[in-house]
Amino acid sequence: MMLLLLLTLDVNFQILRDDSLNPVVRVVYTVNYNELTFISMDSAYISKYRVSLVVFNGKRQVGGVSKVRKFSVDKYETTISAEKTDTGEIQFAFKEKGKFRAIFELWDLNSLRHWSKEKKFDVKDVKNLTLGQINWNRSVSKIFSIDDTISLSLNIFNPRGDSVVLLFTVKNPSGSEFIKEEEFIGKSRFFTYNIDIPASRFSEGEYFADLMIKGYPSGKKSKKSIDFKVQKPFFESRRFIERAREMAYIAKKSFIDSLIKADPDERKKLWERFWNEKDPTPGTEKNEFLEEYYRRVDFANQHFRSPFSPGWRTDRGRVYIKLGPPDSIERHPFDIDSKAYEVWYYYTLGYRLIFVDEYNLGDYTLVNPPREDL
Repeated sequence: MMLLLLLTLDVNFQILRDDSLNPVVRVVYTVNYNELTFISMDSAYISKYRVSLVVFNGKRQVGGVSKVRKFSVDKYETTISAEKTDTGEIQFAFKEKGKFRAIFELWDLNSLRHWSKEKKFDVKDVKNLTLGQINWNRSVSKIFSIDDTISLSLNIFNPRGDSVVLLFTVKNPSGSEFIKEEEFIGKSRFFTYNIDIPASRFSEGEYFADLMIKGYPSGKKSKKSIDFKVQKPFFESRRFIERAREMAYIAKKSFIDSLIKADPDERKKLWERFWNEKDPTPGTEKNEFLEEYYRRVDFANQHFRSPFSPGWRTDRGRVYIKLGPPDSIERHPFDIDSKAYEVWYYYTLGYRLIFVDEYNLGDYTLVNPPREDL
């Protein structure tokens, strides 16, 4: 039996239309170099992979397309870089309507590692002016550095051939407007309109964009909203301060305070020195200790947040970060004769930890810590 190792990569499915309003499935993907296998050949390192896109209607295959991508780099260090990426796209057009499923696959031909993702979508007749899918042009993420350009494309379905006007508004969570623009954008039956905004127009934070199109003379309207986030470079950002504070279980408070107060260059030096000292495999691209620590932090923030604290600062979050996932969990959320509680078992450590939700607010307290520092 062949063992298939899964790749991780970013993928963006886009459901478009051609000039005749027939559907086109377009996939934009990005894969990190360190996820691919490179073969040394004639003083270069060669990567070779195949991508495919297949569309199904139920169990029936409508059709598909595939292609092979081959490229080379000069240095071995580049082949294991988590920063370097290869980006490509593949698309398939067809002439049916109904419910469909598109499957995108990437096969690393040097290792047979494999990645697959699918998207379900409907294709219907378009009778009125419609704002279709909104796509990020330069990223599959909605997080942008303050030095980036926020670039998105709008798919406009305009079967009546109206003159189309776009009203574009960007607000922050409190409702303050940063951008409000209105302009004529076209009158074809189907067209794509691109919007490019320097991220430097925004301060660091979350934003919401409202987009509405209106057709003349029909008066038909269609609107959608999207959200995005703008961040400063890591060592200048709020995210860095959050990450520094989350080091509380492995670093002294005095060090964390000095890290936060330092300028960006000094922050970088202190950060790298701290994590390099804990790296179990120095000299390699990855720092497994750092990655595992923040994996636990992120899990805690996602699953153990309380009304009073982020997940990493709760008792369950602290235990999870320090000890890792328990071997077993007993959950008792609705026992008649007791408050909600959980029992976590760490068999190899001999720990049976009880967390009680004292006030029925989702804030679980550890009532039997086995040692002082836990």
